[in-house]
Amino acid sequence: MPLSLADNALTTTTAVYEELGLAVPGTPSDRVIRLINAVSQRIENHLRRQLQRKEFTSEAPEMLQGSGGPWLFLSRWPIESVDEVLVDESSETGFGRSDEYDLKGMLQLPSGWPRRQGRDSLTGDPGGSRAYNVSIAYTGGYRLPNDAPPDPDTSLDLPADIEQVCLDEIVMAYRAPRHFISEEATAGGWKRKYVDAGDSSRGVLMKISEESLRPYKRKHFGNP
Repeated sequence: MPLSLADNALTTTTAVYEELGLAVPGTPSDRVIRLINAVSQRIENHLRRQLQRKEFTSEAPEMLQGSGGPWLFLSRWPIESVDEVLVDESSETGFGRSDEYDLKGMLQLPSGWPRRQGRDSLTGDPGGSRAYNVSIAYTGGYRLPNDAPPDPDTSLDLPADIEQVCLDEIVMAYRAPRHFISEEATAGGWKRKYVDAGDSSRGVLMKISEESLRPYKRKHFGNP
């Protein structure tokens, strides 16, 4: 059975073939689809967030732990709309929004988002249902390259630099599946240095990719 693109794919098969300088086939290869899915997931893992647009409803809201400060960082952004916020099961309407906050996935509550402590009833680890005391019904996230536009279309497209990081990582993995380049050019000539794919000195993503993704990494606590 042929592979298919995952829902969180951050680029298209056409874009990958064009980036590789190859003719776009009628049916993409399993290898290209597998690389798109794998690299897209690596990027989301690095960012500690899911990028695809999602609607959280009152029946199935996002549950977060209060930060203890004025800022609450949602998991899906940019924020399109906020329908309901409950804190300790009581309605909260005093939070602030702005275009800047929406682009960064933040809600502001001047009095602070109450932080509760709790532990998982099975493992005893910090967290547990009591700790997640903020319930939010909202819509947020990007429209990904393979997504159909919502109706009405109030979403924002995936930023071009995120898709380009995905393409760069795919091209690197496609052309050098067992090795990675750590150095490439020097002022006095041309040089290329490789490291093993499993070398711990290299992260899951290339350093230049990590730098490009820095503005999109999710925060959980602290200040913007």
